[in-house]
Amino acid sequence: SGGKRVRPALVFASARLGRADPTHVLDLAAAIETLHAASLVHDDLIDDSLVRRGMPTLNTRWSASATVLAGDWLFARAARFAADTGSVRVVRVFARTLMTLADGELRQLFGRSGIPSADEYEYRIYAKTASLFEAATECAAELVVDDREQVAALACFGRELGNAFQIADDILD
Repeated sequence: SGGKRVRPALVFASARLGRADPTHVLDLAAAIETLHAASLVHDDLIDDSLVRRGMPTLNTRWSASATVLAGDWLFARAARFAADTGSVRVVRVFARTLMTLADGELRQLFGRSGIPSADEYEYRIYAKTASLFEAATECAAELVVDDREQVAALACFGRELGNAFQIADDILD
């Protein structure tokens, strides 16, 4: 429920820059949004959050084990959506993004407490937010263009937009 669904919107907008099978674009958008949802399920459990988007989190209704398994199931479903695009490059970006998300959570969990340094903050917003924006635009580019420079440019756009999105969100908080 709720949510801005910015990441799948980026997939659709980026895919309009070329020609791609609409089913693969839809699979990619679903992969990105499902990956995001999975990361939120785990993040809510780790942070012991009670509410997300005005609704009780899964971890307030289920045991920790059940919540982890639900998040894992969403990660697996997201991977299946990514595989359904038929693009090995998309699957590679997806896997890299999943690793980055997990690394960001681990660093936050085991990192020092208090105000992060500028470098720590930059990595945290990249790992937890901008990496998904980057994946949305980069994967869409992989479906529609062959030019490596164009793929890199779209990836950079997504990454910088994701950084700006998270900084604005942090300021609003």
